[in-house]
Order: sequence, then C-alpha cells, then structure tokens
Amino acid sequence: SIQAFIDVIRSSGGNNRERHLLLAGYCTDVAKTCDPIYKVPVDPMNRYAISMHYYTPSSFCILTEDQEWGKARSTWGTSDDIDELNKNLDLIKRTYINKGIPVILGEYGATLKNKDYNSVKNFLYSVCKGAYDRHILPILWDVTEQHYDREAGAMRNKDLRDLLKSVKK
Repeated sequence: SIQAFIDVIRSSGGNNRERHLLLAGYCTDVAKTCDPIYKVPVDPMNRYAISMHYYTPSSFCILTEDQEWGKARSTWGTSDDIDELNKNLDLIKRTYINKGIPVILGEYGATLKNKDYNSVKNFLYSVCKGAYDRHILPILWDVTEQHYDREAGAMRNKDLRDLLKSVKK
C-alpha cells in the first residue's frame, strides 16, 4: 500500500525522514485518483505530491489507427474536448490542490503519427496552460522523440517550444 511505502521510507533513516515523495495515483488515472475510494496516505512530514498522467482522450493522444477499443482521432480542440479537459483539471484542483496537496502530471502528450499537427500543438498547449492555471505541474512526455530531440537537448519545433514557454504561472 502507499501508506506502507511512506511508513517504510520515513522510518529508514538518513534523509528519508524528510525526502519528498512522489505518489502515483491509482493507475495514474485522473478519475480513479480523484475518486473518494483513493485514500491519501498520512505523511508525518507532509512532503509528497500525487502523480497522474493525462492522455484524454486516448483515441486522440495514443491511437494512431483504429483498434477494437476505439476509433483513432486525428483532431482535437472542439468545445467538447476543451470542456472535458477543464472538467478533469478542475476535478484535480478540487480534490488535491485546494487542499494543499501538490499534483504533478508526470506524463501528458500526444503522438504526431496520423494527427493534424495544429490539433496536437493545441492539445499540448491547452493541457500545459490549464494545468499551470490550476497550480498543477505538467511534464510533457515524449518517449517517441517526436517533439523533443534528446541528443540535441532541444525541442524539435521552435513554434511549439515558444508556445509552451509562453505559458505563465
């Protein structure tokens, strides 16, 4: 359990008593981690953050072609899409941020394959801006190196870089 994890870390000596801990939410899913069934552990040091991922809708963010469980979407940004994002980020804010519990979106992103580039750019910006506006820390996850060149240590697209850098706390 998460509580056992905290108890072991805090009692193991050294800097572990005061170490900051990142606690994965249930399946790192927003709805499951914000459900009252997910119990926030007791940390005597109060030095932890909850971690979630954001790939909603997965039919846009993850799917590059139709699968049994969903039809791949190439675009994002309808009023329903924006409403869904805001609803999810507001849920995180109400459940954790408003109670003084920090949250890190340890992963968010969207693949470029078979996608409208402007939709991907809009999604990445909207999640980043929406998270920052609610004091949630977003981390762009780009394991595919479509947005970020790890070898060069730089964003691949200057426009996307500048757009993400424009987000203010």
